[in-house]
This record gives sequence, structure tokens and C-alpha cells, in this order.
Amino acid sequence: MSANRVRTCRLPFITAKNEQGEVIGYAYCGTFRERKGYRHTVELSLFCRFDSVGKGVGAQLLTKVIDIIKEPGEFPEYITTPRSEDDKVRMVMACMSVDETSWNNGLGLRDFYIRHGFEQVGYMNKVGEKMGRWIDVCYLQLSVW
Repeated sequence: MSANRVRTCRLPFITAKNEQGEVIGYAYCGTFRERKGYRHTVELSLFCRFDSVGKGVGAQLLTKVIDIIKEPGEFPEYITTPRSEDDKVRMVMACMSVDETSWNNGLGLRDFYIRHGFEQVGYMNKVGEKMGRWIDVCYLQLSVW
């Protein structure tokens, strides 16, 4: 999802940069489903450059994007026009691939989200493909009410 599309939905798109000004991570929230009944739920995307993993960048991005979702009016540099009360975000979903060759048999990221208040709410077996291997997908949820 592009930064412009995210902003059009009045949702945050943030980046982290190193001292040289290079982007080392980004986080954003996008629509969870297109139908109006899902307007209170967003899907979080969080990415860190390989050499920034384990250095607190992801935690800083996650904390900031959740703060913005909870109080969008406090962050006009990210959300110029907050959503109305009827459209306010109530739930944040994180959908992650479970790659058994990665950190903690693919569950390291899940554990990261859980440490930040998310709850695992779903798990699907072999629904994605990555580098010629079938991978599982884990869904996590955070209430921001």
C-alpha cells in the first residue's frame, strides 16, 4: 500500500532513519477490509531493514504508530484530518508469515507483538509461499479502545 493511499484513509505511515538519513524501517496501517462494517479495524505493516533488526527500531515504530492510532488529533504531522468518532479505529490487526528458518522458528515476531500487547487470534497452515517453501500465517490483534 502506498503512503498516499494510507494518508487518504486518514491512517499513519511513518519511517525511521539512521544518522545518514537512510530509511531503516517503516510502519503503517491500512484498511483491514473494504466494506464499511470493518472501518474500525486496520491492518498494521511493520518492516525493519535487516541490519536494524534487534536494535529497538521496530519497537519504536510500533509504539509510535499505535500512539497515532489512539490519538490521531495529537499528531497533525501524520494525520492532518482525524477520522470522525463514527470511523475511529478500535482494532489493529497484524498478519505475519511464519518462516521456520527465521528467528525462534518463525515465531520471534509473534512473540514481539505479544510483548507489545497483541493477542494471537488466528493461525493458518501453509497458505503462503516464500522462496519456494509453503509458510503459515499468524494473525494477532490489539484493541485500542
